[in-house]
Amino acid sequence: MTSSKLFPLLVLCAAVQLKAAFPDDGMVAYYQFQGSLSNSVGGGFEGQGFGSLSYATNRFGVANSSLAFESGAYMTVNPTPFGVNTNYTVSLWVYGDPEAPDPVQQFMSTDIDWGGLVLRYDDVNGYGFVSGWDGGTSGPPAGLAGGVATPFKGQWNQLLLTRNDSTTDLYLNGLILGTLESTPSASDTGTLQFGWYQELFNSYNLQGALDDIRIYDRSFTASEVSQLYAIESVPEPSTYALLALGAIAVIWFRLRQKKA
Repeated sequence: MTSSKLFPLLVLCAAVQLKAAFPDDGMVAYYQFQGSLSNSVGGGFEGQGFGSLSYATNRFGVANSSLAFESGAYMTVNPTPFGVNTNYTVSLWVYGDPEAPDPVQQFMSTDIDWGGLVLRYDDVNGYGFVSGWDGGTSGPPAGLAGGVATPFKGQWNQLLLTRNDSTTDLYLNGLILGTLESTPSASDTGTLQFGWYQELFNSYNLQGALDDIRIYDRSFTASEVSQLYAIESVPEPSTYALLALGAIAVIWFRLRQKKA
């Protein structure tokens, strides 16, 4: 087959490859929030909403394609995809309401009452997390922080938390933010909560939105973290875009035939 005849096929293959650019091996849950809290991977781990949740514009300007939180709303996944002392990766896009008054914004947690996995942002320490925490009298540790200048309100950012046998690493927009030693803890296997965390008499919520939550039952390499961020930073080609590429390829091929 000549190169001219191969060209339309190559264009179509490239378009399809763009649509499925990142391997999904080990993915156990994927919440795209396109009008529902369902897990698009299937097999359970469906989301359940509480309070004033709504579907909002995502980072690409597409309506009804992210999950907005307000007035103490949150989402749970029960049972959690996490196991005791198992490796995992969680990737999520977060958006902070520019007018959010609360200094602490909660993204994800397991368990309640001072324990488990906590991933959040606060105006003093920036982004931070703690994993395998079994509680204490002074509240949750600060965990890892990105600093006061770390942007949050009024823009979308990708957070990715990945645990291997020795460390748990937090990434912000594809870049390492910090590392903690991995410690086995049953408290990390409690109900998975997004947008809410209960600490005895205090509760923390998210005033903003989440999108494209991916959960894997394996750890990520730094290369995979960068690859996923690069892929999710651009809009996925729609079915119409793929058809348009195919049509262009066919037209080009027929014009080549007429000239031959």
